[in-house]
Amino acid sequence: MDTFLNAWGVQDDHIPFMARGVEVLHIIPTPFPSVWHTGDDDGEHLDIPTVHDWAKIVTAFVAEWMDLEGTLPPKAEAEAQIRAKRSVPLRKTEL
Repeated sequence: MDTFLNAWGVQDDHIPFMARGVEVLHIIPTPFPSVWHTGDDDGEHLDIPTVHDWAKIVTAFVAEWMDLEGTLPPKAEAEAQIRAKRSVPLRKTEL
C-alpha cells in the first residue's frame, strides 16, 4: 500500500470515518511499515519499548481528557501492579 497525502493527511483506512464527520486521532508512522496490511502484519513486528511508550502517552492523554486526575494509581503503585501481573503465569481458560 502506498503512502500519500490528501486533504486529510495520510491516506489510510480512517478516511471513510473522517468523511462522515467522525473525529479521528490517526497515529501511524510514515512511510508505513513494510508489513503494513500484509499477512506479516502481526505482533512479532512491533517494537515493544515503543508500544509501551505509546501506551503511556495515550493513557495520559485519555486520563487528562476525561478529567481522571486522582483516580489512577501513582506511578510507583502502577508499576508494581504491572510487575506483579508479569510474574503470574497465564492460565488458559478455554479449551
